[in-house]
Amino acid sequence: MNGANVIPIGEHRQPEALENIEAEAAFLGACLIDNRCATGVASDDFALPVHAQIYAAIQREVDAGRTASAILLKPMFENDAGIKALGGVVYLARLTADAQGLLAPVELAQQIAELAHRRRCLDALDAARWAAADLTSPLSAITLPEFGGPTESPFQSLDLAALASIQPQPKAMAIERLAPVGEVTLFTGPGSGGKSLLAQQFATAAAAGIRCLRLDVIASPAIYLTCEDDADQLHWRQSHICTALLASGKDLQAALTKAVSFESVFTRLKAYTDPVGAALDTLDKEFGKLKSIFTEASASTQEYADLEKLYGLERAKAVKAATDQILSSLTSLYDQLTVGNSALSLSDRKSAAQANYQPLAARVAAGDTSAYDAYSSAATALLDIERQISGSQSDYFTLLDQVTSLTKGAIDGQTTIATASANRDNPFTAFTASAADNQGTIDAIGQLGSTLLSGIVPQLSAVNANLGKLIQQGLAKDAASYSGYNLNSASYF
Repeated sequence: MNGANVIPIGEHRQPEALENIEAEAAFLGACLIDNRCATGVASDDFALPVHAQIYAAIQREVDAGRTASAILLKPMFENDAGIKALGGVVYLARLTADAQGLLAPVELAQQIAELAHRRRCLDALDAARWAAADLTSPLSAITLPEFGGPTESPFQSLDLAALASIQPQPKAMAIERLAPVGEVTLFTGPGSGGKSLLAQQFATAAAAGIRCLRLDVIASPAIYLTCEDDADQLHWRQSHICTALLASGKDLQAALTKAVSFESVFTRLKAYTDPVGAALDTLDKEFGKLKSIFTEASASTQEYADLEKLYGLERAKAVKAATDQILSSLTSLYDQLTVGNSALSLSDRKSAAQANYQPLAARVAAGDTSAYDAYSSAATALLDIERQISGSQSDYFTLLDQVTSLTKGAIDGQTTIATASANRDNPFTAFTASAADNQGTIDAIGQLGSTLLSGIVPQLSAVNANLGKLIQQGLAKDAASYSGYNLNSASYF
């Protein structure tokens, strides 16, 4: 060997396949466009030194809470020799030109990190190879490198984009805050600390479907295995556990009774100070429970819509009842001061009567049966005033036609609904050859029509009487030309 101590092994050169300059450029472009892409690699993972410098600059800016872009990094690289070799700082702009890296930034980062790891493996092997070839080096100085995988996070990453479309669910617990469902839970503590007794209590609570130590316990079959207590001891404990649970149940019932009594004070007080609010509180509690029941029953969209429709009707009824409770006398006085005040001009009284009538007429037209009584009174008052103003002129009869048409439409609509309901199957349909006698329902339909008309007809009789007085006073000389009208039937022919 001519005194040489080194065995020549030839010059080593990294395979070109272990670097992908285009992938590095695309990844850097993605990072400059969206700084959130700058993760998954280290600056020394880049094969091209200037790429490593650019990535390091991006990380410095991001870590400092600043935005890293091609324009903002330009001053940092204006005098950099590596950038000049690539055409100058315009290279930073070229990195972001096509934005191809945004299509797969994670995959690009993984490839850059993997190629870097492979290069490090070869470098380490080369170092060991040269050390082994140097006969002056002791064998103890020759160490083979240990290769791990490319740098990766030891934790599983979350796909936040996918999770955004999924409703998060809490972890199911067998024992609230203590024992998850489907997992083994170990209770530890010093000897004679009560661990076995606590486990037996939790097992009893699970079997009974009740809480234990103010903790929710899942209702399920429970098996309690013990290797230290005999049957007599277990029986003694179980008896006392059940006795304590029974006593606590009685105590709980007493506590609930006291809580209800305590709350009732404020509920009753609100009924005086805010009757509408108190009525809606009661209604909201009721429908809150119904909504929960509908959810448990997997109700359809239409069934939810029906529940909401019922709530709207019940809400309007509750508001009206509560309002009437405190304002009925004041409302009556106000009507006397406005609509029924003969001291006011007929024009002012008509304006007040129209203000009362129009919203009620709209409710009747919409099928709101709770407005019928108030509508009848308001329509009668408005007709009476219009008669005094217009006499037997067309304005009065136009209004009369509107009221009559709306009233008749309400009667027909409710009659149709009642008839359809009366003709539906009854619980005894399967056992009865013919339909049950519907005379009671028919009578109810007739009564409904009578009720609607009874609110208007007596008042129209009063209008006839007023008309007679007007005729006697010479204020309606042309009344005879309209003798064909029958006001008592709320129609004309």
